[in-house]
Parts: sequence; structure tokens; C-alpha cells
Amino acid sequence: NNFRRGWERDGAALCVYYQKPIWEPGKAVGYHALSYGWLIDQIIRRTDHKRRGIGQFFKEEIADKHGLDLHFGLPMEKAWRVARITRPTVIDRIDEFITDP
Repeated sequence: NNFRRGWERDGAALCVYYQKPIWEPGKAVGYHALSYGWLIDQIIRRTDHKRRGIGQFFKEEIADKHGLDLHFGLPMEKAWRVARITRPTVIDRIDEFITDP
């Protein structure tokens, strides 16, 4: 289906390729948080002589050369490092209000 295909690299590229403009070209601009990364990835893949995606390109050409611990597409072996964001409970909010007004 189209939803599953949209999460695959080539499927996402085709979905964006066949997308019709939402407004008349030249009248407005915009991007979507989910499609922006796919667009950048395709630009890199089509212009890089090694045909690397944004994650590999950034790692090899920028992060590794400058000692940066930064990723586009976090490797699964580093997933444990991702901070989990949770909604505070009522008790947490009361505690915060009392201890740090």
C-alpha cells in the first residue's frame, strides 16, 4: 500500500515525484517535516558521485572528519542513547510548581 511504500526510500521518492502542487507554483512555499528529509536524501543521492544517502554522506564527509557525534538516521545500535520524552503527571507538575516557581 502507499503508506508502507512511503516509508521505503524508493517508494518515498516516487510519492514525492508524483505529488501534485497544493498551490499554484510561485504563489507560496512550504515543506512538511516528514517529506523534507526524503527530499534532501534524494538530492544528495542524485548529486553525490558515490550515490550515498544523507546519513552516510553526512557521516563520512562531515561528522567523522570533524569528530561530531551527530546522525541523520540513528543506527539501531545507538538507539539506547535517545532521550525519551514523556508527559508529566499531575504530581510532577505540582512538585515543579512548589519547588521551582
